[in-house]
Amino acid sequence: MTLAKKILESDRDMKAYQIYFIILKILVVAQIAAIYFKKHTEDSDIFIISDTVFKLSAGIFLISFFLIHKFPGLEFEDTLILRFAGVIILFDIDYLGLLKIISKYVPLLGESISPLEKTLKKLP
Repeated sequence: MTLAKKILESDRDMKAYQIYFIILKILVVAQIAAIYFKKHTEDSDIFIISDTVFKLSAGIFLISFFLIHKFPGLEFEDTLILRFAGVIILFDIDYLGLLKIISKYVPLLGESISPLEKTLKKLP
């Protein structure tokens, strides 16, 4: 049996979180390629999307992991600080850039979220 067949057969048994981590790895490779070929800017669509996915993943992970799991050496205040770090990461997402990408690629949805975009522009 070839390696490709083994990989294809093992993909059938993959769990959702494994597929998600594969997508994150592909995004890392895409970011490295964009940096290497000097196509990487903070305004590019792929940067905003991958940055949003990473920050969303890290923020939700920090909030949920320390909410679900208890560690004997970790005090309650420490878990609060770690969960608050997840909230800060979620606030750091470029929501305005994400809304521009959504309205660019899905114009029908972009029309309905344009009031939200105007509100976000007013924020500091």
